[in-house]
Amino acid sequence: MCCIDPLRPPLKTVFGDAGDENLRNSVRAFGNFIEYTPLALILFMLVELKGGYETQLWATGIAFVIGRIVHGLSMTFFPLNPQPRGLAMLTTYVAYAFSAWVLLLG
Repeated sequence: MCCIDPLRPPLKTVFGDAGDENLRNSVRAFGNFIEYTPLALILFMLVELKGGYETQLWATGIAFVIGRIVHGLSMTFFPLNPQPRGLAMLTTYVAYAFSAWVLLLG
């Protein structure tokens, strides 16, 4: 059995989480990334096509990436501490809001 997630081989599972809390957190962290990233990429593309400032785009993109990394790590390794996750989600929402503001107001 070959897979990317190192938590799966010891549990001998390919699908689902086999009732393991660590694997469930890992799956949700990845799922959360997949849920939020496509919209951010579309917003960043639209800002760039509209002629937004390069510095703003880079700052927003970097904040989004750092937020997603912190969120994934906090879900995987510190699932009971909501503070890093909250801060990470805040950076995600700020990146969304700022990109939308640039698109609406120019």
